[in-house]
Amino acid sequence: MCAFLLKHIRKSSTALAVQGMGVLSHNQLATRLCTATTKPALRQALDDGSEQEIGEADLFRYIRYRWVSNESEKLSMRYRSFNVQALLDAAVRAVGGGATSCIKVLKCVEGQYNKAFILTMDNHVEVFAKLPNPNAGPQFFTTASEVATRNF
Repeated sequence: MCAFLLKHIRKSSTALAVQGMGVLSHNQLATRLCTATTKPALRQALDDGSEQEIGEADLFRYIRYRWVSNESEKLSMRYRSFNVQALLDAAVRAVGGGATSCIKVLKCVEGQYNKAFILTMDNHVEVFAKLPNPNAGPQFFTTASEVATRNF
């Protein structure tokens, strides 16, 4: 579908006014239509530095370690459900500068208390997103503590 749109829409050099998008060239319109409907690649970073493809449900689950006792309880304490599309939309808005969509979500190697993601935009800007697991404690204190101890 995108290949068809790109081939036929890009033939014209005139500009289009699209409600909510302002005035766009046919090339810009075709690119936005294609990237807006394309889901990003979902990947997970492994301990050895490689990556593997994952499903959306794997973004929520903790999968790094296993426990000998009370495993289901410990896994449920680290399960974090969230609205993936809302996270991606917020990241695109935060980047600005020509980014129209997220093309890759990389779930970083998990720690005990957070889920961390590197979101790659279509203009190759990367955004780091961190979501605390429920076992991390009150959100204010965990974030304030990390900001206070992090060197950039």
